[in-house]
Amino acid sequence: MWEHEKSWLSLILGLVLLVLGGIPLLNSIGLIGFNLPAFLLGLTPQVLLYIIAAGGVYLIVDVFGEWGEWYGYASLALGVVAILAGLVPLLFVFGIIPWTIPGMSLWVYNIIFVIEAFFLIIGAFLQ
Repeated sequence: MWEHEKSWLSLILGLVLLVLGGIPLLNSIGLIGFNLPAFLLGLTPQVLLYIIAAGGVYLIVDVFGEWGEWYGYASLALGVVAILAGLVPLLFVFGIIPWTIPGMSLWVYNIIFVIEAFFLIIGAFLQ
């Protein structure tokens, strides 16, 4: 069911995340020959972590419209994972926690962007 404001916000945020993660991911594996503009590629990993965490928070907020459905449970799980994937490295950088998640690279961030994007786009049409 289309719920105008909430659905539009989920769709637009999902498309933005899909572009931010999908284009660099496809370029890195050689499927497309172009990439994002340099100013978007030059975003520091810390900015990307904020975006990942914010997308996770929005996924959890979005869950309340689909609670009881398979999509709601999957969105909740993905939202929690995205928040942790975004916040744990940030908390480590600021010295709040003494450990971080090993192996987090730009490639992993792009994959998280794409997965979050798919769930937000699906959620735009299931609400």
